[in-house]
Amino acid sequence: MGSHYKKIYPNLIKLKILNIKDISENYINWLNDYKVTKHTDLIFQKHNLKSIKNYVVYMKKDANNFLYGIFYKNIHIGNVKVGPILQAHKTAYISYLIGERQFWNKGLGRIVIKKIKNICKKKHKLIKLNAGVSELHEPSQKVLLKNGFKLEGNFKKQIVYKNKRYSLLKYGCLL
Repeated sequence: MGSHYKKIYPNLIKLKILNIKDISENYINWLNDYKVTKHTDLIFQKHNLKSIKNYVVYMKKDANNFLYGIFYKNIHIGNVKVGPILQAHKTAYISYLIGERQFWNKGLGRIVIKKIKNICKKKHKLIKLNAGVSELHEPSQKVLLKNGFKLEGNFKKQIVYKNKRYSLLKYGCLL
C-alpha cells in the first residue's frame, strides 16, 4: 500500500464479516509482521494462505465467534474478532488488530471500537464486552479507556514477551 493517510474519516471505515475473498498477500504479511503482532498470540505461529483460509472458514461456521474485517475505502486494513459470545450471559471478548502500519496513531482504533460496540449491542444483543491487553501495549489500553472500558483486573505475570513475564490487563464495558 503506497499512499499515506494523513487524516482518517470515520464514515469511510466499514466493519464487515471477513470472507475468503478478502484474504490477500497484505493480510498474510501483517500476521507475520512482528511489529504488528508482538502484543498478540499471533507471534507464536507462522501464517500462510492455507492457515488463514482455514481460520476464516472456521470463524464463519462458528455461531459464537465473528471475524470482522476493518475496511478503509474498501481496503482491508485490519480485523476485529468478537467472541466467544456467551449467549446465556450476553457477553463476549473482543480483540482487534490494525495490520496496515500506515494507519497507526491516527485514531483508527478508537473509531473501530466505537463501531464494534454498536454492532455488538444491536446485532448480537450483547450487554457487556471484555478485552485483554498486555501491560506493554499502552496504545490499546488508551483506545479501550476512550471507549468507556474500565480496567477490571490485572493478571500478574500472565503473558510472556521476549522471555519476560508481564501482566494481562482485563477491561470491561457495559453496552
